[in-house]
Amino acid sequence: MMARTPHTGLFRRPSRQSQALVEAALERVGVDNLRDRPIGALSGGQQQRVFLARALAKQADLLILDEPFAGVDRAQAAGMPVRWYYLGMVTAISLTVVANLQTVGVLLVIAMLVAPGMTAFLLVKELHQMMLLGAVFGALAGIVGMYLSYYFELPSGSAIVLVSFGLFMLAFLFSPTQGILTQRR
Repeated sequence: MMARTPHTGLFRRPSRQSQALVEAALERVGVDNLRDRPIGALSGGQQQRVFLARALAKQADLLILDEPFAGVDRAQAAGMPVRWYYLGMVTAISLTVVANLQTVGVLLVIAMLVAPGMTAFLLVKELHQMMLLGAVFGALAGIVGMYLSYYFELPSGSAIVLVSFGLFMLAFLFSPTQGILTQRR
């Protein structure tokens, strides 16, 4: 309602028209469900959208905005339950580490958590592509590493890490956008 203060006065109650304009502005930017939360309890993207709603509710003839959507989280803005995804991902990683720690050892767990994701990061820009490609690289390193271990009588953990490191080095050297050998000087 702060946006309507110049129209209603400092110590007067806002009119129904002002309340309707504020509600419409909140709905327009998709934060009408956050109207009762204090501004400090909102994320950066939510705060940005609330400030944009306040600017719209002022009904100014001209709005000059400097990157109005810079802090807006696209997934959260689309209504996705980002917090639940985050908690599910952390839980899955924790369970994976605990289940595999005794079997394959600390170094292999660290290598298999970091290397496939970093390899995918060098090759693609979108998160969903990175996650899919990282899973493919992890599975490929596991399968090829086990075959190398069997045929060359190597320790399986070392063979898997070696394959994962090899994939990373190939991406590091030949990545189309970030590769050492493919960058223009």
